[in-house]
Amino acid sequence: MQSGRAKPKRADDEEWGMDAGIDWTAEGAMQRVARMRVLASLLDNSLLVPGLNVRVGLDPILGLFPGGGDLIGLLAGLYIVYEAWQLGASGRVLALMVINILIDSAVGAIPVVGDLFDFAWKANTRNLELLGIDTSEPVRLAF
Repeated sequence: MQSGRAKPKRADDEEWGMDAGIDWTAEGAMQRVARMRVLASLLDNSLLVPGLNVRVGLDPILGLFPGGGDLIGLLAGLYIVYEAWQLGASGRVLALMVINILIDSAVGAIPVVGDLFDFAWKANTRNLELLGIDTSEPVRLAF
């Protein structure tokens, strides 16, 4: 671990051998985290399904539009990876984040099955968790 870098606050870091390498004190770090949380919440958890008490986001809904919808989800997910890179995330964490996005995009491209998979996989939320960012409470989005 390089000097000046704070270890992510995740209980299972040692179990997984993860050190995201984020400098949480760097200028603009909290603004980046806020942008990432809003985007991940919008894509993965922004809507509450009435009666089921389950949260879904725009990612599986975008997947219903052939081609373009999945591409928008892929690009949005890669933006979160870009922000993590800007924060100084380790290469291992960035690689795992890209794998999550690629799995989401590849399986999500399969008609019907992929859309159902998108409801459960929540790649963007998984990626924030890899960085040690708390995702237990969804971001409250005001429209």
